[in-house]
Amino acid sequence: MLKTRRPVHAVVTIIRLLGIALFALPVLLLPHVAAGQTVVGGQNNPAVDVPAVQAAVDQGGSVLLVGTFDFGDAGRVLLRNDVDISGEADSSGSPLTTIKGGDWPFYSPLPSTMPPTHAGPVVGVQYIHFDGAKGVAVHLAYTGGASIHNNKMTGLRGRLFAPGQFRRVGVETGPLDSRPRTNIEITPLLVSGSIDVLDNDVDSSGSEPSTQTNSGAVLMAFIVGADIRIENNVNVGCTRNCIGVFDAIPDSDGRGSIVIANNTVISDVQVGFTVPGKRAPIGIDVSFNFNRTLALPPSRQHVHLLIADNYIELNGQNSQGIISAMNGSVVEGNTVVVHADPTVTTDLLSTTGGILAATSHQVVLRNKIMGEGWNAIRIGGNTLGAPRIDNVAIGNNISGFNAFSSDFLLDLAAAFNTIVGDSGTVIDNGEDNKITGFKPVKGGVGQDVSDAEQYWHDVTEVLE
Repeated sequence: MLKTRRPVHAVVTIIRLLGIALFALPVLLLPHVAAGQTVVGGQNNPAVDVPAVQAAVDQGGSVLLVGTFDFGDAGRVLLRNDVDISGEADSSGSPLTTIKGGDWPFYSPLPSTMPPTHAGPVVGVQYIHFDGAKGVAVHLAYTGGASIHNNKMTGLRGRLFAPGQFRRVGVETGPLDSRPRTNIEITPLLVSGSIDVLDNDVDSSGSEPSTQTNSGAVLMAFIVGADIRIENNVNVGCTRNCIGVFDAIPDSDGRGSIVIANNTVISDVQVGFTVPGKRAPIGIDVSFNFNRTLALPPSRQHVHLLIADNYIELNGQNSQGIISAMNGSVVEGNTVVVHADPTVTTDLLSTTGGILAATSHQVVLRNKIMGEGWNAIRIGGNTLGAPRIDNVAIGNNISGFNAFSSDFLLDLAAAFNTIVGDSGTVIDNGEDNKITGFKPVKGGVGQDVSDAEQYWHDVTEVLE
């Protein structure tokens, strides 16, 4: 795994490039520049900047980008080798290096042979301000590990990914937009290793209509056995999945994990992108959107998932704070504020609110949910009659939430779930559920709560 590097504060002498030539002589070593590091000075000229950066990253190793680079409307640098790309930063850690424009300006393409026979390049990208990238600033369709941290993404331009539909995202991993959209196969080794997306500032707003644009901070899909950490990022202007990880499964040895923690997501979009489905924006969504049959068997082993200590504030008519659709997930300590519209909820696909626990064996613990929506916490999903069993919701603060339907909703076929609280309303359409704090419970809930607390401790100890 690539380690986080400290920002470079030294003033680096920019070595002028002649045409596209890049340091035919040995690299000049300057104070605070690592031995063997390739230094590239931006010329603010697409004809020079794109080939110069491409030549540097083709060498692999460590690359330092200094100044302002212009990638034009469609410039793109392909990442095929292990490489660690850094910009300069000021004393507060804000990027001083800027890359303007580009169409997927940093992109690791799919391998020439599918399925791949080995893991992809290990990539680091840090301390760079991407301004005006088209589609995705850093798009790793094929990677064996990544550390994308302390970057800034602004002025994103929509990139067409389907007829009449655009994408604006800060960081994307996986082949979702790199192969035909009819191909939903989860392919081993396309995304593997440790994938860290940390401390990035992503403004995913843009000029394309919000109803035609899927925009957010982080998008990952079709993942096998990777250990993913998405932490301390800030996102504004999201129109659909602000932070989304879809169709992630363990590898043959059971490896794979997801931690989404301490992120801040704020969107004032009123009507978001609702293709497919009707919920938008969604603050955090970890689910099976393309291979839905993988989600529902309660006995299926999913990757370990922890969603913790995030702040989410959404103002869309169809807002949903968190969707957790992995068996055994822990959703803990999040603050979710939604301001939805009661008139837009007409069916299972359009319910709004705080947390939607859509699979089994989850622990939903000590979250704070405020605002207005259909339910504060719902155990259920888009498929009526699918089993959601053995979930436990404990100690969630819903005192500042106004439910259009009920504070807690348990869908048909939701069974053996436990809800503990001290206020609010419950609609229980399932069977053998234990609910206390709202009405008496036959048999009590002590053992369920104790087991859930122990499970929470075990999961968080492993993932944190």
